[in-house]
Amino acid sequence: MEIICRDRATAYTKAVREAAPDALEVADRGHLLRSLSAAVEKTCHQPRDCLRKRAEEETVTEVPEPPPMLLPPAELPRTQIIERTLTN
Repeated sequence: MEIICRDRATAYTKAVREAAPDALEVADRGHLLRSLSAAVEKTCHQPRDCLRKRAEEETVTEVPEPPPMLLPPAELPRTQIIERTLTN
């Protein structure tokens, strides 16, 4: 055997070393994607004390609200429908 496609289980590692020590060991896409997704999930779910502390610091500081913008009253063009509505 020249190339052996396997997952990362240690039992397979031992078997490949004994049966075909010169073979190239590769992982298939399915196992690679599964390992990658597990690593990403583990990383994202770890407690992030530094981020939590920073978020708490940011919520403590108060940002003043900007003053409301005063806009001039909207003027509608004088059309027949508006004239009728205003007079009735």
